[in-house]
Amino acid sequence: LSIFYGESKPTDTAFLESAIRQFSTLEDTGLLFQGILYQVRISCILADAPARSFIKGIKNHNSYNGCERCTQEGEWIGRVIFPETDCALRTDFDYTNRTNEGHHNPNCNSPFEVLQLGLVSQVPLDYQHLVCLGVMRKLIRQ
Repeated sequence: LSIFYGESKPTDTAFLESAIRQFSTLEDTGLLFQGILYQVRISCILADAPARSFIKGIKNHNSYNGCERCTQEGEWIGRVIFPETDCALRTDFDYTNRTNEGHHNPNCNSPFEVLQLGLVSQVPLDYQHLVCLGVMRKLIRQ
């Protein structure tokens, strides 16, 4: 477990290094407890949209290549939108092999890549940024 606290957002993922090393060791050797060896794996990473893009080293959710689930390039209509409903989906393989360079921040690899973790399939999207963002403002103004 890692927690960051500061006057501003972190500028890099160095604060995660210790936790990543510990999880990597647990994945490799397991956890021996009361004579039973348990296999350890992270099941998912929960984070809001800005934190997900930061720890995954990808473009923000509101950028042209920001969709974390599909390869569609967004369009500008007063803001970036993704109008297509049937397009190629991203996979863990695509993420690992950087098949869409526009989706990744240059020279920015995720520290989680060393773990047995799918950075597409095991990092769920958050309800707040997908559904709620801007809804209250619209409801109040009506």
